[in-house]
Amino acid sequence: MIERIARGELSGFTSSHFLSSVAHRLMTIEACDTFNWPYTSIAQRLNQHHAQIPRLTKFRQAVESVPTFGVQVLPVTASDVPKAAEIS
Repeated sequence: MIERIARGELSGFTSSHFLSSVAHRLMTIEACDTFNWPYTSIAQRLNQHHAQIPRLTKFRQAVESVPTFGVQVLPVTASDVPKAAEIS
C-alpha cells in the first residue's frame, strides 16, 4: 500500500496521534536493540535512563520520512474525538 501511495496511485493520510504512537513503539524497539534490553518493562527502563534517549535516532528518522512517501499527517482536534466515537 505504501508503494502505491508513493507512486501517487492512492492518497495517504494518518493522524498526528497515530504517528506519535508509532514513534513511541519504534523508539522502544530501537532501545531494546541498541542497549540489549529486554522488551518487558521497557517504558519504565526508558524513564529510568533518560540520558540514553538522545542516542536513539533511527525511530526519529523513520517518523520524519513518512511525509516523503506522500502520506499527509493530519492533526487530531478536540472536535474529532466525539466524531470518532460516533463512527466507531
